[in-house]
Amino acid sequence: MWRTVCVWFLLGVVLWPVGARADVASAKYVEEIVSSVRVQSDWSQNDSGALDYIKNKPDVPSPDAVEYVANKTNFVSDASTDAQYPSARAVNTALAQKADVDDVRFDTIPTSQPAGTPPAGQVFIWFN
Repeated sequence: MWRTVCVWFLLGVVLWPVGARADVASAKYVEEIVSSVRVQSDWSQNDSGALDYIKNKPDVPSPDAVEYVANKTNFVSDASTDAQYPSARAVNTALAQKADVDDVRFDTIPTSQPAGTPPAGQVFIWFN
């Protein structure tokens, strides 16, 4: 019994003090504070102290920027280097010179002897 009285007494002392009451913010008040802080980020903002400044944005050239073409090549060949990059026309031309994957020459061997001389670096194979 003594324990029960002590527990109730301690709870009353801890929970009852008039000066210990806290004010609880209303949902409307919290929404006003959040709305005042909410800012849309601005890509063109240059002031790093502004709330709408975007940190760590990549250096992206503007759409009006002139293309750097010193390493651009119009032809893809064995002489092309790693520093060069091809134009779309160069890629299209290079691909047009290649045989398609479903080309019949890739999965057949002729049964009669081919005529002529094979191209340099190639051999003729056929079955008799």
